Amino acid sequence: MNKLIYILVLPLVVSSLAPASYAGEIPRNLIANDIHSDAHPSNARIHDATHHFEVYIRNFDLSDLIIEVPKGIEINAEKNIDVTNQLNQRIESKVSINDQKITLSFLQSIPAGTTLSIKLGNVTTSNSQAENWLYHISAKIAKSNNEIPLGVREIKTYR
Repeated sequence: MNKLIYILVLPLVVSSLAPASYAGEIPRNLIANDIHSDAHPSNARIHDATHHFEVYIRNFDLSDLIIEVPKGIEINAEKNIDVTNQLNQRIESKVSINDQKITLSFLQSIPAGTTLSIKLGNVTTSNSQAENWLYHISAKIAKSNNEIPLGVREIKTYR
């Protein structure tokens, strides 16, 4: 009887441990890598800081980058968002801010192998305390409408 239970249960356990990549999803590390993130200045009392992070785009071309801004952070204008590549060339995009979500729709898809530097200028924080601000980043692959999470970028501010 015990052998029968093992024969029936073992395949279920093994199949539940299979990675998501085998289920048809694209693993995050195939799309982008986190390179750098920081605040300038990093003093939490300054209400005109720049939060920035860099993302290396791996195997897929991107059409959109979506940034979920943490609660307690206010981005004061769409014109204060700047995107450049590894050659410091400005990447043209249509910026839309809806509540705490910034969507960067690129006028031309971003090719694989590109490092994007995103600068959020004129950032205001809701308090003057030291914080670890977590920006959730996702993207849309060119010629696809699926939003794929790329991970979280941490910006630290100090008092």
